[in-house]
Amino acid sequence: MNDERLAASLRKLMIIAILTAWAACKGPQGDVGPQGTVGPAGTTGAQGSQGAAGPTGTNGAQGSQGATGPAGASGAQGSQGVPGPTGATGAQGSPGAAGTAGATGAQGTQGVPGSANIFSSAWITAKAADWRSDNDPQYFYVAFGEQKITQAILDKGLVMAYYRDPGRKNVVLSLPSAADGVNLGFFFQFFQNKGTVNFDLSYAKPRLTPIDFDLEFRWIIVPPNPGGRRAAVDWKNYEEVRRMLNLVD
Repeated sequence: MNDERLAASLRKLMIIAILTAWAACKGPQGDVGPQGTVGPAGTTGAQGSQGAAGPTGTNGAQGSQGATGPAGASGAQGSQGVPGPTGATGAQGSPGAAGTAGATGAQGTQGVPGSANIFSSAWITAKAADWRSDNDPQYFYVAFGEQKITQAILDKGLVMAYYRDPGRKNVVLSLPSAADGVNLGFFFQFFQNKGTVNFDLSYAKPRLTPIDFDLEFRWIIVPPNPGGRRAAVDWKNYEEVRRMLNLVD
């Protein structure tokens, strides 16, 4: 075993000696020989990763303005705006020249009889519960204020009154009226500067209640000088009065 190790060591020493001697015998380097022909290109390598973005460059100079393009189509009609305030009134114009006088017109037809200043009340309802009595079981009354009643009316005027049953409005009677032991009348007053038209019931026999149904009243006041032209009229005939005064029921 020791002999083999010794032999190996000797071999190594001989190799080292040979290499040393060879190196010592090396001459000077000769000239560079001519370049050989270029070998064929190798295959393209794989794409490398993208490098980082460089800094933004400065803005270039403003370019010249391009030519004007063709006009576009008209847009849709817009909605109407809010009206503006009214303008100031213009100055008054000068009067125009007077026209020539027209021909005289034909004679008009005769007008209806006048009723100027004649007053007619509306139909006023007196309910059964409205009648009053001054402790007299045979006499009852109801009163309505009327500013058209004045002292002049009491002295020289004319007042007419009419009544009807609300259930029979087409039958109108004048006052006063009497039937079956009862009198229905009216009178008017002017007291302390207040006018009233009063209606009263007078019974032949005492009663506990004055009346058990409603009545409607209307009155006409004719002043002393009513004006206009009045035809003769029967004031107790309500239909005739209604037509003359154009009353509406």
